[in-house]
Amino acid sequence: MTYNKHQKTFDPKYEHLSSFEQHLVQLCSVMYETRNRTTLLKCYKKTGLPFPKGQFTQAKHITSHIKRLQECNFLDEKFNCRPEFMELATRRAIHDGHYDLMVKAVLQEMPSKKISRGYYGVDSRDCPFLMRDFRIGIYAHHEEMVRENYPLIMESRSCQILVPVNPFLQVCNEPFDGKWFMGLSLKVRIQALNVILSHQM
Repeated sequence: MTYNKHQKTFDPKYEHLSSFEQHLVQLCSVMYETRNRTTLLKCYKKTGLPFPKGQFTQAKHITSHIKRLQECNFLDEKFNCRPEFMELATRRAIHDGHYDLMVKAVLQEMPSKKISRGYYGVDSRDCPFLMRDFRIGIYAHHEEMVRENYPLIMESRSCQILVPVNPFLQVCNEPFDGKWFMGLSLKVRIQALNVILSHQM
């Protein structure tokens, strides 16, 4: 997968992070919900990306890096990538050539699961999985993942609290990048444009 568009600039602090810390931000954006440092470390190991010099066998060994990313406001208190950087970080992973490795690692460590509907839609605990898989469907050009997860997100009251804007708006319009957008499938582009244009009216 390639992405040749020159990336919109992050907060300037991003460029001063180490490559390891930049990869952590990117990986957290792919994970959508990081859960904890142990899961993050396991996923990072599965990507095969290099570690800095030193010991990285336990979650505590990445604590200083996580704290730095939180202090720079790239990650929140739950180790999740902040929404304002989410799509930029994922697109940077694509640009840097790490995205497919990260998706594979995340899905190995936290596989997609069968989601059941309740009276108010899916359970709130499943919403991060749905949004993660929806985003992967968009970025990996996997239309089935988009088609399966989008209605579940939209029908769930719990998911609407987690994702206050339409998922297409979050992924495709935060920020909008015309060249990247034109690389999506026609069907996805039509769906996304319908949402984006109706939002602008």
